[in-house]
This record gives sequence, C-alpha cells and structure tokens, in this order.
Amino acid sequence: MNAYEKARREFDRDRGNVAVKALRANRMEALLLEDKEEARQYLVNAIDREKTVAFGDSLTLREVGIFQALEERGQKVVNPFRIPGQDDIEAMYEVFNCYYYLTGSNAVTLDGKILCVDAIGNRVAPMFFGPKEVFIVAGVNKLVDNLEDGRRRIKEFAAPVNARRLGKGTPCTTLPKCADCSHETRICNVEVILHKKPRFTKVTVLLINESLGL
Repeated sequence: MNAYEKARREFDRDRGNVAVKALRANRMEALLLEDKEEARQYLVNAIDREKTVAFGDSLTLREVGIFQALEERGQKVVNPFRIPGQDDIEAMYEVFNCYYYLTGSNAVTLDGKILCVDAIGNRVAPMFFGPKEVFIVAGVNKLVDNLEDGRRRIKEFAAPVNARRLGKGTPCTTLPKCADCSHETRICNVEVILHKKPRFTKVTVLLINESLGL
C-alpha cells in the first residue's frame, strides 16, 4: 500500500466512523468493517442458519460474496435476481415473509440517513417492513454529506451507469446524467429514505472501507 492508498483509507475510515456514529444516533445498528472479506464473515456469523434469508439486487452484495457463502452452508435463500436480467416476481413477494433481508444502498449520509431509489419498489420496501432483520451493506464510496449530495450522486453517476449496465433505453444511457425522463424502463421511479430505524424492523448498516458497487 503506497502513501496515497494509506492516506485515502484513513480518510475514508474517518468519514465512515462519522456515519456510523450518526446511524447509531438514529437508532440503527451500524459498524465499519475494513474489507469485503470481513463483511462476509460478519454476515455469516450474524445470520442464523435455520432462518430464511432474502436478497435485494445489489452489486455490492455480489462483490462481498455473501450469496455463495450462505448457499454453500445450506442456508435457505430467496433471491429474485439469481439470473441477471430475469426478475422472479413470485420470489419478490416471498421476500416479505423471510426473517432476514440483505440489500445495498445508493447513498449513506454522514448524518445517518439511508437513501435508495428503485424501479419497482421491491428492493426498497422490505428495508422498512416485512423481514424482521435487515442488513444494508455499502462501501465507503456511497458516503455523502447529505441527502442533496446523495440525490446528485444517484442522478449524475449511479443511475446512468446502472441503466447502461442493464441495457435500458432511457435517455441517461446516452447522456452523462439523469434527464428525469418518463421512459417505460426508467429505473428510478421510487425513492426511499430511512431517517430513523423503522419501528418494527431491526436495521444493521455495514459500511465497508472499500469502493464497492455503484
């Protein structure tokens, strides 16, 4: 690790710790982990192997490798996005009856809020109702100062890149940012903000001191 990499990790760690403190003040569980391997092991240890786990579509979770880790130990899992590009609608409904729900986030603010956008709403709805325990996993690249910066991050980077990745026909696939379109394949129809812990749901936010996902 060179001097720049060391300084950047220290800087990101400090920002992550600010967010962790704020998330806890907002009644969510939160911790900062150094890398995706540590995050994967944390989740494997925290999840009861006898209970069903559901997943939201998340590049971060794919990079962490938690899908394979849980399946390999015989965990019952519900993954509506097992086959990229083929949404399993029945599995989307089944998610709400699972004990655990694992997903990513588009942005985490330094004052402890979670910001997510979605095309259908199935990825964000179980974050606040349905599953008993929710784990939100995000790299430090998702950290932003506030909600305004979070929305800017989504509109100017995350959504356009994701739309291109998914092969959508939205204007942002040919423009460098969101055009606030009304296209039928628009991927940012629903916005959810967790200001505080939802009343009936335990939420744990795992921040990872790496750049992960979009």
